[in-house]
Amino acid sequence: EAEDPVRWLQLGRWYLERLGNVEYAIQSLEHAHRKAQKNDERDAEAIAEAATRPTMRYVEIKSEAQLEVQSLHRVRGRLVAERTALIREDRC
Repeated sequence: EAEDPVRWLQLGRWYLERLGNVEYAIQSLEHAHRKAQKNDERDAEAIAEAATRPTMRYVEIKSEAQLEVQSLHRVRGRLVAERTALIREDRC
């Protein structure tokens, strides 16, 4: 299933305003605890098991400034890739 990262960010900010402490589990560490093929029930079980581990790492919700910097880096990367493609196309 496709997850909407914007929706998760909105939910995280909503909880952050109300609770004051919200952390996201690192997805790659959750998947290590999945026992078989992916489905919702096994995903939930893997998340619950991973959350009980003392070595589980969490990440904080990104601020607006961090998201803006990230989007600028993404745009710059695309521009560099387009420029490189044009230069290579010109050589042929």
